[in-house]
Amino acid sequence: MSHPMKPEDAAPARLRWARLRFSIIGTLLASPPAPGQIQSRIGELAGKSWKHPSTGESLRFSAKTIERRYYLARNEVDPIRALERKVPKHAGTHPSMSAELANALTQQHREHPRWSYQLHRDNLAVLVKETPSLGPMVGYATVCRFLKDHGLV
Repeated sequence: MSHPMKPEDAAPARLRWARLRFSIIGTLLASPPAPGQIQSRIGELAGKSWKHPSTGESLRFSAKTIERRYYLARNEVDPIRALERKVPKHAGTHPSMSAELANALTQQHREHPRWSYQLHRDNLAVLVKETPSLGPMVGYATVCRFLKDHGLV
């Protein structure tokens, strides 16, 4: 039996996590502790349980983690954005694969669309040995990611 999706569940995971992080430190941002009180307030927050943004299970965070997030968001214009997981700059790219090697793999898939990932990888390795100018050979996982990311499955 599937549960109806709540509107907040439709948000990307990184945003749901940012909202959770903000809900934890939000009271510290809205009502900053008096000098010397920050550690005790953070300790109180560390003693609480929080709801996992995807599974709903109970979570706890260390005082150090809460403190780090508080200082990360404290002076930000958009604290929720500051608390989001950062997406790596190279996400969606394949920096370990040369453009020539990527072109060779794409061409190989066009010619043999029914080959398994392993067969594509093995044949690509032979091609790299025969044509070193394609660049260094990449691992099996990189070949799989490349094929999947480009819809070549």
